[in-house]
Amino acid sequence: MVKVRVRVFKHQDAGRLLAIAKSLGYFSLKDLKNMRLDAERNHCLVATVNSRPAGFIVFKAASLKGKILWLAVRKNCQGFGLGGKLLKSAENRIKARKASKVLLHTFGFSGSYFPFFKVREFYYRHGFQRLREIPNGFMPGVDKLVMFKEFG
Repeated sequence: MVKVRVRVFKHQDAGRLLAIAKSLGYFSLKDLKNMRLDAERNHCLVATVNSRPAGFIVFKAASLKGKILWLAVRKNCQGFGLGGKLLKSAENRIKARKASKVLLHTFGFSGSYFPFFKVREFYYRHGFQRLREIPNGFMPGVDKLVMFKEFG
């Protein structure tokens, strides 16, 4: 039987979480460095499958709005709801701070790389809407999509 759990980040998780992100193939070395710092300085939740880290979400929770900084799930664990559980857990913590919305940045529509489509579709499925797109926001040729979700 598979046991899935969402728990708070522990410092010793850092290496495993970075390995998950690196294995996805679309985070740069700079992203990985920032990811580690963000996980230690902000809020981070870890999804485990049979006590082994399988995904994580890093976020900020403030009184007016929250922000999703990073979300990653191991490839072989995608499609089973782990990302949704992580997102819902983070949203609940952000709402507990009386925030009215949450923002995030993801890959824009300029990128034809298939995982970018999956990432955008994931956020749309979970109630996020397009706010604006920033041309070349990540790097030349890769636009940044700013998305938001309001809490009712």
